[in-house]
Parts: sequence; C-alpha cells; structure tokens
Amino acid sequence: MLTIVQVIWAVLMAVWGAFLLRLGNTYGFALLILMVLYAFAIIQWRRGKPWARWACMTPPALVVLITAPGIINNIMLILSGDPLYRDSPGTLVVVGISVVLFIAFPLPLIALLAANRAGDAAADAD
Repeated sequence: MLTIVQVIWAVLMAVWGAFLLRLGNTYGFALLILMVLYAFAIIQWRRGKPWARWACMTPPALVVLITAPGIINNIMLILSGDPLYRDSPGTLVVVGISVVLFIAFPLPLIALLAANRAGDAAADAD
C-alpha cells in the first residue's frame, strides 16, 4: 500500500514537473530529476536496502520544506481577501493543486514512512 502511494505521488509530481518544464520553468527540471531519484530509492527499498527507506523520506520532506512557506503565504492572502485571489478563480485552482501535490500528499507519506520505519526498528529489536 505504501509503495502504491509513493508511486502515485511520484507520477503526479513528475507530470507537474513536465508541465512546468514545458512552460520553460527550470524548477520543473529539478522536480523531474528529484522524482527519478525518488523512483530509484523506492525500487531499492523494495529490494530491501536499509538506506533506501531514509532516501524515500528525503524528497517528500524537501518538497514540503521548500514549498510550504509560499503555500502558507498564498492561503493567508486568500483568507485576507486579496484582490488577486478574489478576482481570479484560476489562481485559486493553482493554489489548490499546489496544496494537494506539495502538502496533502507528502506529509502523510512522510508519516507513513516514519511509522513503517519505527515498526521495522521495533521488530529488529526483538
């Protein structure tokens, strides 16, 4: 189940990265590279490599740390009634997509990976 969630998030992020790259945004290229490395870490984790579990936690954590301040700022502007958000429903859609891709998916994913790691560590201690 966890691997399925990881793969879904990686594919969604890769599609978003390709979209940004097509628009000429270099952040999209960095996102694509990060997702390729993430896919490699997922495969290595499924093969039983102990380092890969920590490597699987790094991309979601990086995405949250890098994007959370901007998303929080956008949400604060929405709640304060900023004209940009009041007059442009498209901006709200973009902020919604950002929240889902950059916060709503990675935070539970990090929690699931940490819980999975804690369960494995407890099993190793026995």
